[in-house]
Amino acid sequence: LDIWDEALDGALRRLIGDLANYSLVTLDVDPEETRDLLKQLYQNLMPKKLRHALGEDLWLQDWQAMNKDFFKALALQKWAMFLVLCLIVMVAAFNVVSTLVLMVLERRREIGILKTLGASDASVRRVFLYEGVIIGLAGTALGFLLGTSLCWVADHFELIQISGEIYFISHLPFELRGEDIALICAASLLITLLT
Repeated sequence: LDIWDEALDGALRRLIGDLANYSLVTLDVDPEETRDLLKQLYQNLMPKKLRHALGEDLWLQDWQAMNKDFFKALALQKWAMFLVLCLIVMVAAFNVVSTLVLMVLERRREIGILKTLGASDASVRRVFLYEGVIIGLAGTALGFLLGTSLCWVADHFELIQISGEIYFISHLPFELRGEDIALICAASLLITLLT
């Protein structure tokens, strides 16, 4: 492309001078433009200009490809954290179930009176199901509010500092994704309903 040929090639040559004296050149570009830039490098620049200056040893790779094992480990860790979170929610759901069972045992007399007045088993069961759903909704809503608030505070105030020399960033960023939040809330509600 003409934009690459004029602007970037000229800036690159001014910054580093003789390309043959370097074994590594890094370009800092907008993540949205990274793929387009690499495509331009492979298709336009390598065959025409830099291969002549650097020979056949030129190799281009973006930082995500260079650290693909790290990103795979992060993705695996994300799923492991989701499973651990589901286990925690299951423990909480069983706690709700035990509370409801104790409530049924304590309210045995009142349940007997309701049945005497004509309430069916299904309607009595529905009362306790609604109570469990209300407890599950309240717990999910409280967890949603606390979790998103803590993530926002930790990201906004950069609470978790890391070494910028090693990780290329100075703090651990927290990104709230709607699909992750929806999946966690749906899983916690489903587990509450199933137990």
